[in-house]
Amino acid sequence: MTDTTDREMLELAARAAGYSLKWGKDWHDKGAPLVDDKLWNPRHDNNDSFRLAARLKIQVSFGTFKDNVASAYKFGKPAVEVENTDIEAAAREAIFLMAVEIGRGIK
Repeated sequence: MTDTTDREMLELAARAAGYSLKWGKDWHDKGAPLVDDKLWNPRHDNNDSFRLAARLKIQVSFGTFKDNVASAYKFGKPAVEVENTDIEAAAREAIFLMAVEIGRGIK
């Protein structure tokens, strides 16, 4: 992956999901990511991450070769694997990074 800011990555993931992302106030002094006027951050919120995976039909698997690894798959894309002692955090990050890659492919 290229060097991309958190904000750009959130915008790419939102684009992949077809969401209209807005920026509110007070999120690391950059503005909060909002979808339908609600805070949206699939990188840190299980519900947002699950909805993103479902909307994009991203498949997730756990511990295929290591117990603390989550992998995200999308047909036609290379898998994204994330290792973290917090398996939910690993899953969220894998889903988020896969959505970012999908968003990059949208013109």
